[in-house]
Amino acid sequence: MKILMLGCASASIYSLRKEILMRMRQDNITTVVSVPKETHFDDLEEISSQVIDTPMDRRGTNIWHDLKLILFYYRMMKKLKPDCVLAYTVKCNLYGGMIAHFLGIPYLVNITGLGSSMKGSGFVKQLVVTLFRHSVKYSHTAFYQNKDNKQLFENLHIRGKHEVLIPGSGVNLELNKYENYPSEETIKFLFVARIMHEKGIDVLTDAMKILKEKYKNLELHVVGAYDENYKEKMMTWEQNGIVIYHGEQKNVHPFMKECHALIHPSFYLEGMSNVCLEAAATGRPVITTDMPGCRDTIENGKTGFICQPDNLNSLVSSIEKFLELSHDEKIAMGLAGRRRMERYFDRNIVVNRYMDEIRKISRNLKS
Repeated sequence: MKILMLGCASASIYSLRKEILMRMRQDNITTVVSVPKETHFDDLEEISSQVIDTPMDRRGTNIWHDLKLILFYYRMMKKLKPDCVLAYTVKCNLYGGMIAHFLGIPYLVNITGLGSSMKGSGFVKQLVVTLFRHSVKYSHTAFYQNKDNKQLFENLHIRGKHEVLIPGSGVNLELNKYENYPSEETIKFLFVARIMHEKGIDVLTDAMKILKEKYKNLELHVVGAYDENYKEKMMTWEQNGIVIYHGEQKNVHPFMKECHALIHPSFYLEGMSNVCLEAAATGRPVITTDMPGCRDTIENGKTGFICQPDNLNSLVSSIEKFLELSHDEKIAMGLAGRRRMERYFDRNIVVNRYMDEIRKISRNLKS
């Protein structure tokens, strides 16, 4: 059996999907990965049969770039003749699903997050909705990472033959092992995400300006690549002592280990926030927003705190609730988060769900 996996970033495919690739290899399934050549591309080559560099403007709306991607998918699938296509992220689901259906190839779509594609009410959103209706309708299975996105699709009359709700991408509990809670001479908060407005970096830095006036032992450590328009902002925040910037990192676990809590103030349409899962698995409380894919990752007041999205006062209040906890209460909150990850978010749960559907396709091919 040959599986073609479509993704928009080699780093995310490696960090979030390597377990499914390794499981398929164990089952003697040929795996081909189609992604743009970026970080971890070489690592993917070590665990896959083949990795294909793919031209993709993953956030752009240039129709010529997208037509080029559609043509690329068509030629690639005609040549490879995969038995199944496994697609992640919006463009891969839409265009990869379209071509797979046209060529009669069974495919699985994954609603990992909708980003800005479903915001507003203009032509672009309507086009995306129409394409999703086609993509999901003809898929063998549609995987949803949170119940809110599933409900949103139902409200938009986007339905598939077979739909499965999974706990996001899950979290690798061995790689993201529990770490003892650090001492509190300095309280270190951690932000891990692409540095863009929708991820909440602006409201977070505003909150830190307020809190640093009251609490003198606070640090905000920031990990992630920034959009070009944030270069000057980041320099200013660093110079003013608001953030300590560590750039983009291949491995964020050492930063999780050293922090006292993760703050993820995103109002982006997430599938399931992987960074929240990783922080909780490490035994760190999480402060995040009342948004799909964010609120699902914690139990409010028990494993972290929920604030309102893009709301400065609410974010400051949630951070202060955390700061008012005793050291032992913070440890207990982190332990509760770890137990929750072990029970509901183990990545093996997700891998097994994928393999169940792939085996169904394999049986259909043999019958």
